[in-house]
Amino acid sequence: MKTNKHLTQEERYTIERMPKEGYTQARIAECLGRSPGTVSREIRRNSGQRGYRHKQAQRKAEDRRFASRRRVKFTPAMQAKVEAYLKDDLSPEQVTGVMRRNGEQTVSHERIYQHIYADDSFARGGSYASVSLASAATKIRLRCF
Repeated sequence: MKTNKHLTQEERYTIERMPKEGYTQARIAECLGRSPGTVSREIRRNSGQRGYRHKQAQRKAEDRRFASRRRVKFTPAMQAKVEAYLKDDLSPEQVTGVMRRNGEQTVSHERIYQHIYADDSFARGGSYASVSLASAATKIRLRCF
């Protein structure tokens, strides 16, 4: 069995061609070195009104792959939640962890740091100064041990 996850365009072409020649899904899977379930799932997911077509299947798979990688936007509502956590003296890493644990949508701690550094009040020693300094001090202490 192959270990790579995604079917290639050539494999999809084989899946389209072989049933027309009378091969079963199990035999197609054997020829491709894939699980029979993989072939069955591929046909079920990517068949259109005119049956399974490899170009259409490739396009549908690529569309699903692209759609699954949609970025979470740092909306004003999310920004307000993040700022509230930061004002409670949580580090950006802790904010991300707490939001995940609570089932809330979140952004990466790197994005939160970008927000802190882009904020004008930070440059003047504003509300986030103690948070970022506490976080930096924690990182330094952790490296020493």
